[in-house]
Amino acid sequence: MIADLHAQTQAIAAGKDSLQDALLRARELSLEAACAHAYTRHPADALAAAARSASDVGVKGPAGAIGALAGLPVSVKDLFDVQDQVTLAGSTALTGAAPAVADCPAVARLRKAGGLIAGRTNMSEFAFSGVGINPHYGSPANPADPEVARITGGSSSGAAVSVATGAAFVGLHQTPVALSAYLPPCAAWSALKVPQVWCPQKARCRCPPHWTQCAH
Repeated sequence: MIADLHAQTQAIAAGKDSLQDALLRARELSLEAACAHAYTRHPADALAAAARSASDVGVKGPAGAIGALAGLPVSVKDLFDVQDQVTLAGSTALTGAAPAVADCPAVARLRKAGGLIAGRTNMSEFAFSGVGINPHYGSPANPADPEVARITGGSSSGAAVSVATGAAFVGLHQTPVALSAYLPPCAAWSALKVPQVWCPQKARCRCPPHWTQCAH
């Protein structure tokens, strides 16, 4: 059974597991077939590099040396700016765009909390779909049924797969404020709710509107 964020941080704090081992397991899971098409920027290299330099210092709470997220991997929907990376929004139209000059607030806060930003997750192009299909980067398959390729829900398809498979402990995803202005609240919320329900996993949304102001 894949440990969730709470169980994993507790295991590291108790000395029952190490951050290095957790990162290596996440890397292995990210390379499995269940994660095919989940990422537009794959986390394998970042996870391997972090594992090599990982400290086995236990988590001591939010003020601890490696933060509340304990250095564990966080995937970021390719709709949010990550410094020095191009934000593709699930499209090929933005491949020539300039890299982001800074992390958007949500990503910056995840880093501050000790999260390892590892992997940009696939999504419906420009988030204009609730099923998670992408014609450019492939469509992630729902890991709940490995025998049959089923849709994940969306638009945050890759984020859901990254967490459901254990390749990430947190997946940052949501509909940007720019779209929320044109959609009813239930539609904007579906970017989180639909993938979470269709790819069984725990979901939390504590994201104030201004966190997404850098999303495209």
